[in-house]
Amino acid sequence: MLRFTATLLAIALVAQCIALFGGWVSTVPAVIVNVFMVGLTLLVYRIVSGIADARRFTQVYLATIVIKILATCSFAVVLIILDRTHSRPNAILLLVLYIVFTVIEVGFLVHSRRSSAQ
Repeated sequence: MLRFTATLLAIALVAQCIALFGGWVSTVPAVIVNVFMVGLTLLVYRIVSGIADARRFTQVYLATIVIKILATCSFAVVLIILDRTHSRPNAILLLVLYIVFTVIEVGFLVHSRRSSAQ
């Protein structure tokens, strides 16, 4: 869990630096997007990583995927409504972070499932 958290925070920091120093996202929404995505991904990983039964793991992980998608879409709508001037770059940042964090989450879950199966 510690390696996963450190990896997420490192990627969030890199994404924040790219977004801010690139000048295409305003400061406050980019930080909020990063915090939201890191928190949501950590929550999903924490819930799913402790499940040992393969059948239950699949059911819970599919449920968390649906919840994560709904939460991210709802957050995107709120973000667009509150900050219309930067809505496009913030939505792009949210989508990119969602994809990157999901890939990392799946990678860590696959690695941990393989390690525990051996």
